[in-house]
Amino acid sequence: MRRAGRWALGLGACGLVVLVCLVAALAYLQSRPDLIARGLERALHWPEGSVSLGEVEVSAQWPVRWSVADLRLQPPAEHAPEIVIRHATASLPPLRPVVQQQQLRLGDVSIDGLQIIKPDQHPARDLELPLRAPIVLMADTVVLTDARFYAPADGIMSEVEAVGVEVEAADVRWVPGMRQLDAVGRAFVPRLQLGAIPLHTVYVPEMALLGNQLLLPRGEVGYGESTVSVSGRITAMDTRPAVELEVLLEQERVENAVETALGGSSPLRGFLQARVMLRSGGRLPRGGARFEGVLRLRRAEVYLGNDLKMLPKVLIDIAPWFRRQESGWLEAGTLVGQGRFGRGWVEVSMERPSRTHRVLQAWGRLDGQQMDVVVRAVPKRRGDERPGVGVSVTGSVKAPKLRLAKKDELREAPPLITQ
Repeated sequence: MRRAGRWALGLGACGLVVLVCLVAALAYLQSRPDLIARGLERALHWPEGSVSLGEVEVSAQWPVRWSVADLRLQPPAEHAPEIVIRHATASLPPLRPVVQQQQLRLGDVSIDGLQIIKPDQHPARDLELPLRAPIVLMADTVVLTDARFYAPADGIMSEVEAVGVEVEAADVRWVPGMRQLDAVGRAFVPRLQLGAIPLHTVYVPEMALLGNQLLLPRGEVGYGESTVSVSGRITAMDTRPAVELEVLLEQERVENAVETALGGSSPLRGFLQARVMLRSGGRLPRGGARFEGVLRLRRAEVYLGNDLKMLPKVLIDIAPWFRRQESGWLEAGTLVGQGRFGRGWVEVSMERPSRTHRVLQAWGRLDGQQMDVVVRAVPKRRGDERPGVGVSVTGSVKAPKLRLAKKDELREAPPLITQ
């Protein structure tokens, strides 16, 4: 009994010594964040200076939580972003899951002031992590506040910036070595600049991350004076993300959309309704993002400049709804059809339906500040066979030139959609 008591007393003393050593080690490490930074660099096989850490704190209460401040990471891979975290807190992971399942369970995580700053807009694909196997980071919840993403203009790619990003996510599971992330949650971005497209708010009430894809059942985007509904998915987020989003626009000035695409003046005015698909990234070339789908223009106006004076001789008699406006604008009424918007170009195929007069077709392309559009008055009988009459509008969008369209040009008209 005495021997057993001595053994128990000895083990207790040893445990106390170990606990004191752990507390002392933690206290020492809290006072030396530079040593933690060097340890992370060695564990990741990154060069010295890739990690810097301002402050580390470990709470003395149960459950134990730890926090870091002013953390900066600069992965050595080409095109990799600089990552800065102003402040982050999480629970100290329990030891058994770490040893048995390689899982770091962090409980409730909060991250404030995350910044991801890209040096360019090329994807970073070559980052190799030494522990590629089943190291898993898990969190019950993750709350992200005041985050920012920035990528500078790069060749034909315009500047991209998201400011004030807020995210609330649950059931988070991240496998860094495999670039797989699972979570559900919501997000809010008060200001987002995607190249030439200024979006003043983005609200996603529900989203799901499944491995390497992001599912967006619904979202709302503030564009111009309108609120745009979006839904869709982003795939291949671990390599080159491919975006496929359906965009529903109830009412916006069409000149805003055209000027955003062209980067200059729009020869179209009016109110736009649209249901289009946004496709970008993936297998498309750099700068190949595009919107394409169904358009409806109300109170549409077309700029024809000084050549407007010849138009009555050609089309006014057979299209009496035309109204000449001041300064070279022609009112064309309501147009429906298809459209495609890309970086620096716009393609349209529109019609002006009518039950009593001839249907009017307009199709062509705006490329930069140049336009090549044909306007055709469709014959009332056998309109799909006979060329009809029309005009060709070409040249600068600020000073277009009109001429009678040739029969061969009119025969290239797209199929009618309103007859």
